Amino acid sequence: MLYVTDDQRMLIMISVGSLLLLLPILPCAGQPFSDYYGGKTVKGAIGSSINFTWTILRPFTRVEWGLAVTPYAFETPPRLLVSYFKGNPLLVTPPAAYTGRVSGKNTGSQVSFILRNLRTSDERLYGCEVSDTSNGDDIPSFDSVTLVVEGRGNYFVVISCHHI
Repeated sequence: MLYVTDDQRMLIMISVGSLLLLLPILPCAGQPFSDYYGGKTVKGAIGSSINFTWTILRPFTRVEWGLAVTPYAFETPPRLLVSYFKGNPLLVTPPAAYTGRVSGKNTGSQVSFILRNLRTSDERLYGCEVSDTSNGDDIPSFDSVTLVVEGRGNYFVVISCHHI
């Protein structure tokens, strides 16, 4: 799979007869998010909740949130925490450490994933993957965010990624 972010500049080389064409892939190609985390670090306090929110610019049928191994990919096999298909939640069995602490919300062009009762063991890289499976040839788009868990707190942190 090919994931393209705004930070990447890529070229596709296509040979047509004796001509070699270099076609740029636009920085926003495949990127459905109006704004994205891009692997940035967000902080939450032990015992608090954190809300990761993405606003999506293009039609999509599937969105998943889970544990990432790199800024561009889920762990293999995918360890999903929340998954939606055509706006409906799918049955996902998260790793035992996350059972009862994760939820999601899919409201049209915005998706939110909530992790409650933060623990120091929650400190890691998380990812969100969006795709439109209705056309059969969509390249999924992936975004990641690093969570750092600090001290003790009893508040709810809302992290929202959107750009107007």
